[in-house]
Amino acid sequence: MEFSVTLIHGTYARGAGWTKPEGSKLCGYLKTQFGEDVQFDRFEWEAPNSHEARSEASRKLLDEYKIGKRLFQRKDTPHFVIAHSHGGSVLAYALRDDPGFAEALAGIAFLSTPFIQARERLTARWVLKLLPWVVAFLVSMIVIFLWLIVFTELGYSGPLTTAGGLILVLVLCGMALLSFSVAHAVIDLPETGLPDWLKSRVQPTVSQLDLSDLKKMRLNEKTLILRANADEASSSLAAAHIVARLLGEIPARIARLPSTVGGFFMSKWEAMLRMQKEKPTLQFKVACGALLLGALFLFTVIPAVKWLGGSEHFEANWPVLSYIDALASVILFQGLYMGALWSFLAIAFISVSLASLATPMIALLFRVAYGRWLLLSALFIELSVETTPPGEWRVNQLDLYDELAPQDFKDAFALTHSMSYDDPRAHKIIADWIRERLAAETATPSSPDWR
Repeated sequence: MEFSVTLIHGTYARGAGWTKPEGSKLCGYLKTQFGEDVQFDRFEWEAPNSHEARSEASRKLLDEYKIGKRLFQRKDTPHFVIAHSHGGSVLAYALRDDPGFAEALAGIAFLSTPFIQARERLTARWVLKLLPWVVAFLVSMIVIFLWLIVFTELGYSGPLTTAGGLILVLVLCGMALLSFSVAHAVIDLPETGLPDWLKSRVQPTVSQLDLSDLKKMRLNEKTLILRANADEASSSLAAAHIVARLLGEIPARIARLPSTVGGFFMSKWEAMLRMQKEKPTLQFKVACGALLLGALFLFTVIPAVKWLGGSEHFEANWPVLSYIDALASVILFQGLYMGALWSFLAIAFISVSLASLATPMIALLFRVAYGRWLLLSALFIELSVETTPPGEWRVNQLDLYDELAPQDFKDAFALTHSMSYDDPRAHKIIADWIRERLAAETATPSSPDWR
């Protein structure tokens, strides 16, 4: 029974040898199995690593089918399409966009195809919530720092005059208040999902990558998915997916941190108050009273005495209070406040430095894996690479460490992405699958609708 096989190459593989009948191991094996009954065709596309190129190639493939050009001119024979790597993405998009095309084919084979799937990033709103709080916090720290420079005697001889410093502080105070106002408005948004205005821009990208319609076409009977383990292409895509997931999750965790920490301490405080209300204890009352009296003495009595008598009189006549005041100043101001401020500045500097170094490398990794088109979209879209489209599918996996694996593929430097078309085990699986499909076509004869 005569039949046709169209071969589709993957990314960066125009002119791939496995698609050329005269030199391809796969084509040679199928010729030995089916003789002159099998006819081969090649579908070539530009093959850069970009979704735009794959979408354009899928439209070109559908045009070949609809107009009945070179690839589909043999209208009365069963037709198989075998696609490798992202050539399978080209084929999958064509099948999804035209169910008639899927119905007309006798068989569909995906060899080592990474099926990119996308969904709206559920944690993206937490990232949006985090931004105004970060801005407000940074501006507030700058305001406090400048305030110290202008109004305290810390030995700074900076270029800021008092008037200029006041104006700058007032401007930054306004920015901080504005940032906190924005943060207050944003924090009231739901915790998951994107705002409607952003969702309307993200959803077309998700739709273009969506392959869930394939499971509605009941293609699993005529589809073969062939893969090899330790596939380096899938590994690189998965690595980029993990990085993108972390980039989305880390800001979300940071955004939740204040409410989580605050909630923890509030729950402990409320539990302690409930316990004291149910069963008051003298120790708790004494501790609270001592803390309150100590705070009043430290922040009201000592400053009042120092102000009424003057600094020199205070230090000469009240040495104990002067010592307590100096000690409190060192502990509270120099220790806690300035320590926290400089620690924050150090952490911020290290974080910004690491982000500045890591971001280009992460962007390059993502660009290499997914292409330019999805680079910015990844901020709001969660991408994953799956072994199959959504649904139930027939999958054959070649084991690199199987005793039947070719010796050259067992080499440590061999790339397994090409095993699915160069491995003799793959050739046998494909040939058996074609026989099975030809038998099914003979049992239920139907003329393909080539339009």
